[in-house]
Amino acid sequence: KLATGWERGKDGKWRHEEGDGQLRVGVSDLLNGGVRRLDQVRDDPELFEAYPELREARVLVHDIGDAIASWSNSNRTLSLSNEQLRHMNEAMLRETIAHEMQHAIQSIESFAQGGSPDMMRQELLTSEQHELIEEERERLIERKSQLEREYIPIYKRNKALPGTVSSAERERLDELVRELEQIDNQIDELNKMLCPSIGYDAYHRLAGEVEAWNVSERMEMTDEQRRGSLASDTEDVARDEQIVRFGNGVSMSEGDINDAISRAKRDAERMPEPIEFTKENWDKAFPAGKVTTPIGEVSLGAHQFDKMQSKGRTAEVGLMKATLERPDFVIEENAPNESAERQSNYLFVKTFVKGDGTTYHHYESVTISRDGGEVVVSSH
Repeated sequence: KLATGWERGKDGKWRHEEGDGQLRVGVSDLLNGGVRRLDQVRDDPELFEAYPELREARVLVHDIGDAIASWSNSNRTLSLSNEQLRHMNEAMLRETIAHEMQHAIQSIESFAQGGSPDMMRQELLTSEQHELIEEERERLIERKSQLEREYIPIYKRNKALPGTVSSAERERLDELVRELEQIDNQIDELNKMLCPSIGYDAYHRLAGEVEAWNVSERMEMTDEQRRGSLASDTEDVARDEQIVRFGNGVSMSEGDINDAISRAKRDAERMPEPIEFTKENWDKAFPAGKVTTPIGEVSLGAHQFDKMQSKGRTAEVGLMKATLERPDFVIEENAPNESAERQSNYLFVKTFVKGDGTTYHHYESVTISRDGGEVVVSSH
């Protein structure tokens, strides 16, 4: 960076750090109402030269719930909370606008995105998962009550009249103590998963949010200071703990990925027995050339049968079917293409274990958006 001014972000993409502009208006001006263009609110020639489409972005002050501010890429609007704005000074306003402009740049450049605590809570925990966790928590609480009803009488008698408690009962007391401690730990873990702060913790670790907050942290740096320090030097979340999120999906930190890979190996299915590679068996495996996956119905590309045959993958029909129907992960990968309907692919990944239980095999299928549907274009 010292030589060129360029550095990589957590998402692996190159970026160049510039100054953060100045305000053309004050808090009281914005509170007077009306819709302004961004270049009427912020004096930032470098930003508008690099991203001329932001010059005419709207700045709107209105009720946006609990948020301080937000950026909408779809209608190019920077929204400021009228309630929060009343408590800001000029420095806070400048920081807030710089933060949201970084989110605008992230959308334009396809950098790692930010989000919100509510969004992260919903993505991390579906309503079905929330219900299952609640049920397990209630089951553990009931089990704890049962154990305590057995434990308390023996404990009280042992304390009052030690000689009346047999060695078997004392052993049972020790067992009950260990089981009660284990249940307490399990309940604590489930409580953490249900805690409203789970969404905020994940939001705080989003690489897009870390980057946007870091813009505020580095606002008063000189050009020389910016050039002499990496963005990671001032980020408030370590790079290996940041969550990289693109578009509408949630990704994971390196630690989360390692945990997920370990779980995939632990729960790996046995590799299915190869079936005879015939068009009849292919049609049985994929009726009407389709398969139901966690993201909905997916079609097999018109030439998938011929492609697998020509590449010597005739033994992989069972692997492909299981990977699409029951993947360990579905990963969205950036794949910029001007002619594509979506600028990303979906990668279905599944881990299998061989019959002797000693060797793992990872299988992948790739889908793209075509003609309004999802289509498999590669499997290996």
